[in-house]
Amino acid sequence: MDTVAFLDHLRALPAYRDQIAHIERLPPRKPHYGELERPLHPALHDRLRALGLLPLYHHQAQAVDASRRGEADHRHQHAVAAPRLALRAAHQVSPH
Repeated sequence: MDTVAFLDHLRALPAYRDQIAHIERLPPRKPHYGELERPLHPALHDRLRALGLLPLYHHQAQAVDASRRGEADHRHQHAVAAPRLALRAAHQVSPH
């Protein structure tokens, strides 16, 4: 997907007018992976591995651990961008 073209398309739509305040392209960085306090359910772990979604990034592991402890991360509660797979996975690891 050409993200620049997609963002240009969104900015041109009347419904998105003035909703995108800033766009910045950042150079790639070395990934920082995290470890979970408790392992994932084996079926979920195997599926994520088969899809190439493991290891988890540091922030993902922190979010899973916080969710399992019933903690909320109020700094990020209003910003969520997740594919359906990630949402299904979140339901599998969350105690709620």
